[in-house]
Amino acid sequence: MNLPLFIAKRYFLSKRKKNFINIISILSMIGVAFSCAALIIVLSVFNGLEDLLHSLNSSFDPELKIEAVKGKSFPVTDEFIQSIKNIEGVDVVTEVIEDYGYLRYGDADMVVTMKGVSDNFIDQHRIDDHIVQGRLVIQEGGVPFALIGRGIQTFLSISLDDSFYALQVFYVKNASGPSLDPTRMYSRKTVQPIGVFSIEKNYDENYIILPISLVEELVGYDSRRTALEVKVSGDIYTVQTNLKKLLGDKFAVLNNEEQHKDLYRLLKIEKLFTFLSLSLLVGIASINIFFSLMMLALDKKKDISVCLPWDQPIDLSERSF
Repeated sequence: MNLPLFIAKRYFLSKRKKNFINIISILSMIGVAFSCAALIIVLSVFNGLEDLLHSLNSSFDPELKIEAVKGKSFPVTDEFIQSIKNIEGVDVVTEVIEDYGYLRYGDADMVVTMKGVSDNFIDQHRIDDHIVQGRLVIQEGGVPFALIGRGIQTFLSISLDDSFYALQVFYVKNASGPSLDPTRMYSRKTVQPIGVFSIEKNYDENYIILPISLVEELVGYDSRRTALEVKVSGDIYTVQTNLKKLLGDKFAVLNNEEQHKDLYRLLKIEKLFTFLSLSLLVGIASINIFFSLMMLALDKKKDISVCLPWDQPIDLSERSF
């Protein structure tokens, strides 16, 4: 057996009348072990949760999103889109109109978030792996189609194979002045659902993806858009910096984490306080080990001391140094 290990075991596990020091040392070591294990496990869970949120959000949200700092929408021209495409690293620019709408299918209805996208939305390949039924098509042969979330399909009992019932989409207008004609209060379009996506509960139960031309007619935006979604090929932060320089202070260029900054900030705060709490437990247990070792050294002081009789002088001349 290793000599230092044998001595440590001999004195640490020795039976004494005052064995409370050994008990305190064992409890302190157990406390440090469990605290360190809990710290590693909990922080690993938070890191995994953060990665999971990134993967879920990136499946539906763009890599970069351009929004107006003031106002709900902003005008978009072909020259404006082309200036963004000229930035090195910009691959696809998708025009988006997003607003609340009202769906009706058969006798069921619900409020949803309409997301009108241009045809190149398919080229971003964000929801390709999340289509659970039907096809990933926005518009085909000039005919508009709708992609709906799994939650919307369940709530409205939508059947993709039944072409007899069409999906009715309503948008409430800001009608000015009294009117006896109720049709002036809203606009309506019909569209056939062609695909169902399933990403996360919040998206599945609230979002319906439509062609931007259909939503444009519903809300009456003409050439105005609520956002531009950018797919990047290259370093995303370099492209984001260049877009901010191009667009100026009137537009916000947000990456995926900035689009959900409140959620990620809350996650980081929880992670920080968890780390501080568990680190405090590790510190307290470590202090207990330190003082228990001091008490153990005092208790073993007599065992490690070397005593010489006072009546026998020490002849230093015979010792070699």
